[in-house]
Amino acid sequence: LCCGPGDVGRAVRARYPKSRIDCLDRDVFLISICIATNRREGVSGQCFVRDLWNADWSRGLERDYDVVATANALHWLDARRVFELVKDVFRLLRPGGVFLFVEPACNEPTFAAGFAEWKSRQPSRYRRENWERFWGRANEILGYDHTKLLGSRDSHLDEGMPVSGWVQVLKKAGFEPIDVLLRDADEVMLAAAKP
Repeated sequence: LCCGPGDVGRAVRARYPKSRIDCLDRDVFLISICIATNRREGVSGQCFVRDLWNADWSRGLERDYDVVATANALHWLDARRVFELVKDVFRLLRPGGVFLFVEPACNEPTFAAGFAEWKSRQPSRYRRENWERFWGRANEILGYDHTKLLGSRDSHLDEGMPVSGWVQVLKKAGFEPIDVLLRDADEVMLAAAKP
């Protein structure tokens, strides 16, 4: 979900070379990069232009995926839409299928002081200049500022969901078990299985 240029799907396929990777993103420019790169690298699967804000975003997708994966996409939605989306993902997975995602996560209020101190000592994994360099070059090629087409992000979770909040959303949608695979200064990686 929200595959952008398709890096997550290709990383999965590198580990599982016989897998079929379906990719979905609302951004036509980024999905075009995904389609071209997947074709060049022989990645099987379909690509869909869909917006996760739309209730019918999953039309035409399989209903028995082994894995649905996304990275840094859900926090752009509001809490209500995240919950609806997680329920949709649950329905897309086969029994035993896994929802794997990476999202920003804030600290629990009880641990705020210690977490902030720990976080300040962690090296930055992402650099704003890399993001700006990519979009600067892309906009130059396109001839317009593509990032303006992405729309307002006024109503979203941003980094306002603690790990326990993500776990509760998953449980309410029916996922069990749920595991935190990675927690660093800025993000959490969760895996949740459909019973």
